[in-house]
Amino acid sequence: MAHAAFYDFPVFENHMGGADKITCMACWGKKLIVGTEKGNLCIYEFIPKDDPRKGFTKDIKGTHNQFSGGKPIEQIDIIEQHNMMLLLADGLVTVHSLPSLNKTNSLQKWKGTVFYSVDTTNTLKLVLVQRKKLIICDWNGFEFVVRGNLKDGLSLPDQVKTCVWSGENSVIIGLSKREYDLINLLAPGEPPTELFPTGNPLATTLPGNQLLLQKDSISVFVGHDGKPTQRYGLTWSETPEALGCSFPYVIALLPKTVEIQLIFGGLQQSLALSGVNIISVASDGVVYLANKVKNGTIWRLTPVNFADQLDSLVRNKQYPDALRLCKNLDKTHIPDKEVIHPLCWFD
Repeated sequence: MAHAAFYDFPVFENHMGGADKITCMACWGKKLIVGTEKGNLCIYEFIPKDDPRKGFTKDIKGTHNQFSGGKPIEQIDIIEQHNMMLLLADGLVTVHSLPSLNKTNSLQKWKGTVFYSVDTTNTLKLVLVQRKKLIICDWNGFEFVVRGNLKDGLSLPDQVKTCVWSGENSVIIGLSKREYDLINLLAPGEPPTELFPTGNPLATTLPGNQLLLQKDSISVFVGHDGKPTQRYGLTWSETPEALGCSFPYVIALLPKTVEIQLIFGGLQQSLALSGVNIISVASDGVVYLANKVKNGTIWRLTPVNFADQLDSLVRNKQYPDALRLCKNLDKTHIPDKEVIHPLCWFD
């Protein structure tokens, strides 16, 4: 039986009148920042209505034309605890203060960056990916500085397609030769640890020191050491083009649909959204999706209240699914958990 974990609403259809193409997005509290092919930066704010099934109100907070000098904005990240925005355009990562958006510095020496991966666990750190080289940077409170034992970067034998942090001192990369490797940044002279082959490298981080690594149509759970943490992965109907996590669900963007699965297995939801290939997840679990076309649409997925999800499962006598969901939530997700939990045991 299909499960409803999210309400889906189109936010904008034919974004910017079809005159520009969405290239990336990032969540900033209740705001959404959209980067475009022409270098424009658009900021929207969404205020949910009392009944989440009725959607939200939206407000355009600002449009900054040619924010990146007319160059396509390729990646944006918001680091709220540092009041910072990172932006990649024309191979250059720049740092901007929030809320002013003023540029405070740039990593000019490392221009040529294809994409980057940022991590805020314990410390703020950044890995710049330059095709066959990784540049590891740490935030010193004023600027990003290259890590001391890796001043010239870390050269690799093949082009990097994906990269995620796996702890303070290691990263997992997916190479164009279609395999995942674990790199120990404390021992850069040692060869990487080969993990397993894959068709199209794709990775995302999960809570609890876990990551998801894509192997064809199966998402494999691994720990920071690169070893599998669960016996079974998540199986999708096709190979995803992008992954995201809105705990406790994983969202996979497939060529013709968007599929949603509970991390712990069982519950699934499918949305008929074709061609979606950009995902951004807010801190409150709201998900934004978009497609990289000139008449692009942005969708908003609003989480269904967990108590309502559990009520629906119990009402439909899906007790194992209700118990699985309930056991993995805490009182920050559902205050009256101890009341609902016993209902999951009985028919």
